[in-house]
Amino acid sequence: MRIRAFGIALSFAASMGCGAVEFGPAADAGAAADGGSSDAPSAGDAGGGSDGGCVGNALPCDVSHGSITELSIPTPGSRPIGITAGPDGNLWFTESGTGKIGRLTPDGRFTEHAIPTSGAAPGAIVVGPNANLWFTEGGKIGEVTTAGAFTEFAIPASFGSPEGGPSADSIAAGADGNLWFTNIAGSIDKITPAGVFSSYSAGDGLVAPMDIAPGPDGNLWFTQESTNIGRITTAGVVTTIMLSSQSETGGIVAGKDGNVWIADWQANKIARVTTAGVVTEFAVPAGNAGLQGMAAGPDGNVWFTERDANRIGRITPAGVVTEYRIPSGQASPTGITAGPDGNVWFTETAVGKIGRIVR
Repeated sequence: MRIRAFGIALSFAASMGCGAVEFGPAADAGAAADGGSSDAPSAGDAGGGSDGGCVGNALPCDVSHGSITELSIPTPGSRPIGITAGPDGNLWFTESGTGKIGRLTPDGRFTEHAIPTSGAAPGAIVVGPNANLWFTEGGKIGEVTTAGAFTEFAIPASFGSPEGGPSADSIAAGADGNLWFTNIAGSIDKITPAGVFSSYSAGDGLVAPMDIAPGPDGNLWFTQESTNIGRITTAGVVTTIMLSSQSETGGIVAGKDGNVWIADWQANKIARVTTAGVVTEFAVPAGNAGLQGMAAGPDGNVWFTERDANRIGRITPAGVVTEYRIPSGQASPTGITAGPDGNVWFTETAVGKIGRIVR
């Protein structure tokens, strides 16, 4: 899971929590188209700016919109990236700086499992069809059980490009019972739970595919470093859809409204795409927000991280955007997921924390 910053691919303690300001909808018509583990309670973090977490001054602060709590990961330099809700009712996340997979209970206890490969830098993480956690680690795909047992699968060298070997970025569980991942060498690849790989051209020449997610139509949808997003069937047939001439996309998720939602970091917009390919884009209030991860929330809205603006965003199906300021400054929020407790959880890469926003 690559991190973007201005276009460069790169026990609880309550913190703050006054809510947010709403904006929108301002829509733009678009184109159709372990080696060991540790178990420790978290160190709670109190924080928040003088504005109590509210964004802007145009509207009053409304505490009913939610509050943010931050929890420090025990190991320094963890640099968490991906996060997902596990089958065991806990949150699981990757530690790119320490080569670990972390688990966090909703009541605030951390467990960290070291990945067998020395120097591993895990990125994206997802629950697989076999109820294990699957994650990307460059030239390998990793699997870990909820008990902390690892298996690692080396991506075939033939999946690389003339410029270098294969490197997995994002990963998603497909409707066909397999795991699908983006390979920045220029393909969409698949691994079965038994570890058998397949590779498919991502089309469009391909321009380094980025994020991938299961769509509402049973296909896999992905973003890439171009103006196009893509859709691939479980049979490997790829089609592309153009957003706008200024687009370059990152995060992607299927919303509960039956559409696909995309973080367009270059245009600083959130795009909504129907399965028929109709595109509508909504501007994000914060300038140069550095839109990153996306998640379908338990409230029916889509939530996203604003890495460079240091905020968490929420957009309704109708396009109304609300932003929440993170207490820790320059936290670099990256991954985001709906949690087992009905709240939204996210990683804070630069400060080694996991955040929770209460709706």
